[in-house]
Amino acid sequence: MRMNKAVKSLVGVGMALVGAQAAATVAAYGPSSQSGTYIKSTTYYFCNSSSHTALDICVDTSGAKASCGACNATNVLSMLNGTYYYQLMHGSCASDCDSVTTSCGGGAGNYYQVTGSNGYDFRELHINPNADMKSKTAARGVYLGWLGSTGSSTAPHVHADNRRSGTRLSAWYSAYVTCGSAATSANAIGQVTLQ
Repeated sequence: MRMNKAVKSLVGVGMALVGAQAAATVAAYGPSSQSGTYIKSTTYYFCNSSSHTALDICVDTSGAKASCGACNATNVLSMLNGTYYYQLMHGSCASDCDSVTTSCGGGAGNYYQVTGSNGYDFRELHINPNADMKSKTAARGVYLGWLGSTGSSTAPHVHADNRRSGTRLSAWYSAYVTCGSAATSANAIGQVTLQ
């Protein structure tokens, strides 16, 4: 039996809430197992520029933490500890590895969202597509796509944010990481609020 989009969306929200019921906050880990994964931006772009209020996570395999290289060289992983429904909110942006920004996906590019309750959500943005890019129920560390630069992005990275009613929150990461902090899938980088 085929479900229409509205029913699939409701099922997805319900599954996200099932995972979120266990705790008001859930640990978030880095989106890549690749060594050299680090925090490039936090509350401010590049940690000293205009307001950002999210994490930009890059991979620099040289270990210098100076660039956001390695486009398509590593998989982007689901970041939340536990099992959640990662809804593919936009997945039709072509692979992008350069610094030319586009409005694809409303600037977010290809991205996944975990929807909680009371207006809370968690998103992973700018992902390049892989063969299995689709909405999925996933535990932490499941492949979502390739490290990319889709949408309004100037370099390959993962933008991760926790929002309430569309407003980005900084409390989820501010006590855990600063610019330059390691952000591999072994590193806890914050506590995301989902209810």
